[in-house]
Amino acid sequence: MNYYILNHHSARQGTAVILALVFGVLLLQLAIAYSGLIGQYRPQTEIIDERVRLQYLSAGLTEIALLKFQKFPADFYNCWRFQASSSANPSFWLDTSGPLPEFSITAPEFNQVAANGFTTSRSTFNDRPIRLCLSEMRLMTDNRWNVEVLQIKAHARYTGRSGNVINIDTIRTVRTERVTRR
Repeated sequence: MNYYILNHHSARQGTAVILALVFGVLLLQLAIAYSGLIGQYRPQTEIIDERVRLQYLSAGLTEIALLKFQKFPADFYNCWRFQASSSANPSFWLDTSGPLPEFSITAPEFNQVAANGFTTSRSTFNDRPIRLCLSEMRLMTDNRWNVEVLQIKAHARYTGRSGNVINIDTIRTVRTERVTRR
């Protein structure tokens, strides 16, 4: 009887060891599969992270342009009228000569960002500079009732660690209303 109890106890320990090994192997397989998934999705995560960052930078530049417009609306409208009257090009706001680009696209506050980029900025994934520029600022309507639509476009460009170029274009469209003061 003593022999039976010892064998039965040894058999239970052997079964426990086998079950522990089986569960260990299953957990190891799950860990290997999980690490493979993480390795596969990391480049996509990097691109998504950088796209979000560029989207915020580009949206910020459109906000700066909108603030400049709000601070100096008469200057913008005068530049717009002059550019529209002196250019034969239907897309006169894209013409780089004249007062309109000097107010918007090539203005010092925007040109500095376009020329130098964020050369001292550091990404979580890479230390390459970010290029950011204001690409367009125009009126979408020609309304005689003093209500118009202003569209501002900004472009951001970044080369990620994997060599993929990430481009973001942000468009900000706002309704403007000219009010005469008495």
